[in-house]
Amino acid sequence: MPFIQTVVDELNGKAKSPADAASAANGIRMFDVLLKDYRKRYER
Repeated sequence: MPFIQTVVDELNGKAKSPADAASAANGIRMFDVLLKDYRKRYER
């Protein structure tokens, strides 16, 4: 829930999110690793 509140506060201009482009890139890499096998299995 704290993450959702942080996003809502950022969108409403109440607070600045501590996340930056580097942390976003890290999240994307993490999801790519997690989904690698799934993508191979269901690739068309």
